[in-house]
Amino acid sequence: MLTIVWALVRFGGFGLVEFRWVLGQPLLVAAAVLSVWASLLFAALRFRLILRQQGVSQDFLSLVAITSASVFSANVLLGAIGGDGIRYLLLAPRSEAQAVATLTAIALDRILGLLGLVAIGLVALFLRLDLVFSSLFVGHVALVGSAAVLAVAAVTAAFFGGRASARAAAWIVRRLPPGRLARIVQALGRSMALIAADPRRTLLGFGLSVIAQLFPLVGFYAVAVMLPHMTLSALDFAFAMPAGLLANSLSITPGGLGAGEGAFEFLARIVSPETTISFAALFFSFRVIGAAALLPGIVPLLIARASPAGPTVASSRWKAGAERP
Repeated sequence: MLTIVWALVRFGGFGLVEFRWVLGQPLLVAAAVLSVWASLLFAALRFRLILRQQGVSQDFLSLVAITSASVFSANVLLGAIGGDGIRYLLLAPRSEAQAVATLTAIALDRILGLLGLVAIGLVALFLRLDLVFSSLFVGHVALVGSAAVLAVAAVTAAFFGGRASARAAAWIVRRLPPGRLARIVQALGRSMALIAADPRRTLLGFGLSVIAQLFPLVGFYAVAVMLPHMTLSALDFAFAMPAGLLANSLSITPGGLGAGEGAFEFLARIVSPETTISFAALFFSFRVIGAAALLPGIVPLLIARASPAGPTVASSRWKAGAERP
């Protein structure tokens, strides 16, 4: 992480001029904060939808607070996997069935979020076909990105949405000795069956992912477009920014610090080589705004944790396995 940041500063990729300018525009910063809050609401709505698909019930306000704490931890402290761990701990499942259902929902929610982000970037890229055909590197990004999205979507559909996963789990259970492992595998099979029985809910979750990702992109571009000497078009920004956010999410550095800045700087300079702007500093400004916007969610979270209600699982759905909600 420190090496990436040092390299950005050493080779002129990170400057403080853009950072100071962004934070000196209170109205633009307020608009960006509102876009982060709107994104948070849709992300919590998506998570609630996926949890309900698993028969797990949790009130919406608690999920907003949990999602806020999770995203804050992922972007500032622990990285994406740590943020998902925070979600699991705060949901506090009370049984093996709840634990499996919660982990399944978190995994599917994470994949849908990443797919929504990549889909936006690819759509923006393919709307710039001149760039795809004029740059060998960008053409390869479009090809590899499209193949990756199709592969991840196919694997997700097969694993989470296929009845074969439920049948495979049942086959494994029959060959395991009675015990905790057999119960966990059986619960996982039921979770797969519930997803396979309700694909429309998963597709709706993907749609909510796209909406949730669009809000901060629009809010941040509203800030970026006012920056003096800004050369990125809206489509260029919609291509480069998701790549930075994706690198931020998948990085092993704390909060993805340095990785997101480096990816955004690299791709933004490919589509806008004549610029004099430090795109890394611009991305870091958005990181600071996002972290500040998520801080209020910690307060209701701490209040909720003082007397946690905990999630509940609709036992009738788990008995039925693939019964629709």
